[in-house]
Amino acid sequence: MIKLGIKVAADETDKDRLSKSGAKSCEVRYILEKSASFRPILRYAKAHGIQTNFHHWAGFDGIMANPAAPGKFGDDSAQTIKDTLDIAKENNAGYVVYHTGTNYRNKIEHKPGRIVPLEQIASEHDACRLFTERGIALHRYAESLGVQLILETTPLYDPAVWMSQEGRLKRVSIGKLPLSLVEDLADQGVPIANDFEHTACNYPDHTHQETFDFLYSKSLKLADKTKLLHLGYLVPPYNGTDYHGILSNPEFLTDTALPNENEMLKLFLLYKNHKQLWILAEPSSDHVESYKKASNLLQSAGIRFE
Repeated sequence: MIKLGIKVAADETDKDRLSKSGAKSCEVRYILEKSASFRPILRYAKAHGIQTNFHHWAGFDGIMANPAAPGKFGDDSAQTIKDTLDIAKENNAGYVVYHTGTNYRNKIEHKPGRIVPLEQIASEHDACRLFTERGIALHRYAESLGVQLILETTPLYDPAVWMSQEGRLKRVSIGKLPLSLVEDLADQGVPIANDFEHTACNYPDHTHQETFDFLYSKSLKLADKTKLLHLGYLVPPYNGTDYHGILSNPEFLTDTALPNENEMLKLFLLYKNHKQLWILAEPSSDHVESYKKASNLLQSAGIRFE
């Protein structure tokens, strides 16, 4: 079954988002160390028969959890994913989605919304090896719980400030691991979340057509292992940072957006026959209208969903 959901956090307004959209599933941006603040939205979703899924976030005294880090910090970071899986199981979730680690130690500031690189802690090769070892073990643990653990594609760079066109003009390297790591793990059977923006961000500083061709080819390669789609689009500059484009914005209909509406419809056809797939938009705002637009697009593509 293909399910269209909506993104929520821990704010009271997120209950209205669920109510107004009529979504039957949601993905909670779940910050593990702030778990108590998410109890109201989890109770609301349960009371209204809405499936709750989890996007893993965690930190230790402001330092971002990193399952690719060497030593105890990497092990403790992997444990936060297991803890999130346990909570997901308790809430009858379908999935937990998470990111690859980095080869940097990074500070995370959820408000104003940014990641600040502090120091390199491993070579890219060693970080990929450590993440692969821990990732395979985590996926086995998730299978034992009956919860999908889904690995998301990530952008090559971070913006100086999230959700800001001005902030993304200054791109920041936080030691992201390459898209090839996600591809390698997909080949080993790990379920994948294809975030269209993030995937496109792995081919920065190219033209619109070149970047879309890259996005399409990688989406095709990962299609069989893809269990989750995050919808959004970039606008120039295509510099490796994401934008969280709003699907209800008229710019989505133009060649400024990447992927634009026509290109997203082309991407959707890769998943038309999927038997299990979750889909949600990740706009910077206007979540309800973006949900409605995503619903209309799926219908236009002839994709049945709930």
